Amino acid sequence: MAGRGIASGETQSGELIRPGSGEPVSMPKITMPASLPAVGAALIILAAVGARADETVPAPAPAAAKQTATLTFYVAGVECPACVYAVNDAIRRLDGVAEVEEGQANEHFSNVTFDTRTITAHQVAQAVREAYSLHGSPYLARLRIRVTDYAKDGNATRVARLFEKWKEVVRIESADAAKGELVIQFLPLEPGAETTAEPAATRSGPRGWRHEELLSSLTRPAPEGLGLRVEFVAETY
Repeated sequence: MAGRGIASGETQSGELIRPGSGEPVSMPKITMPASLPAVGAALIILAAVGARADETVPAPAPAAAKQTATLTFYVAGVECPACVYAVNDAIRRLDGVAEVEEGQANEHFSNVTFDTRTITAHQVAQAVREAYSLHGSPYLARLRIRVTDYAKDGNATRVARLFEKWKEVVRIESADAAKGELVIQFLPLEPGAETTAEPAATRSGPRGWRHEELLSSLTRPAPEGLGLRVEFVAETY
């Protein structure tokens, strides 16, 4: 008669081994009551083995907290409700956009809430530029800022010099110098050395000009910044 086969969790002598290591499991001495049913005894043995082979499972790393910003993008080229839909639909397709606030059917601006760790204001503007144009010319998104004391103490010159370092990606023009209101125009977000047919606005990861850099450069005290107060102009529906 054939003998009993050796299970994968046993040694030749019948000892239990730890899965994956081949090492015998040291079993605690257990005294079984004579009246204990066989099933109950088996459960006690399994519990003892589990206790001896206890391994700590690391907790999953917490997800990185989102950092959101809401900006009003003023859009040139919008002439009808279909234009508004085309622009907002292009923005909503971006990864990282949490909300595009709907307004009236022919509003020339969009309030966009987005995760600054995922995309930049430049990518939102690029999505607007790449939206399907219904009237021939591309839609162009702009931001507006208001700088306190812009017209005093040579601050206008200092702000212009600051934007010189971003001249390849954005331009500024004065909307109302006395009030310190400026318009930020986005240049096309170029692919650079990348070779892909994917639209520039939708490629993964933050790309292009970041509005956070402007805030930091304008508001931090000298010499790190200009020490000015600034706010992005916002619209409400």
